[in-house]
Amino acid sequence: MHRHVIAVAAAALCVQAIGCARQAEPSRSESVSGYLFVQVSESGTFEGDRLTLDGVAAQTIFFTERPQRAAGHLPTAQFVEHWNQGTNSFKAVPPNASLAFVADGIESAVAIELQDPVLEGTRLSFRVRVLNGAVPAAFADASLFIDAGGLMQLVAYGAQDVYGG
Repeated sequence: MHRHVIAVAAAALCVQAIGCARQAEPSRSESVSGYLFVQVSESGTFEGDRLTLDGVAAQTIFFTERPQRAAGHLPTAQFVEHWNQGTNSFKAVPPNASLAFVADGIESAVAIELQDPVLEGTRLSFRVRVLNGAVPAAFADASLFIDAGGLMQLVAYGAQDVYGG
């Protein structure tokens, strides 16, 4: 468990670095918080350009960056359902993400771009483009940190237990 916490922290730093390296996007007001989403799973595989997470949690966690602080969760099914909705959706602006995992007893993290999610029970898959690092064919204890990009409105579609500060 201790190793997984370290991997999660490393992945969070990766997401922050990815956000800084992201190509220019439409400007946002300084008063708008950027949402980050977290999906956890028991294991996963990578074949071709398809990332599959097995035993994915039923809830997707989210939290905000400064200046406004908020946190909560929403059903993973709802997260996937709203992927393509809106003019500033994840379909229109595919999000960058950091995938933290354990493979062959070694913790690692890679930067990827996510597209075309498919949720079947507790199996969630994405078409991905690897941005930095290498995704192994099989891995365990995966945490996917998704940079919200243009999908800040997603929480309006049924987020639960939203905490502001």
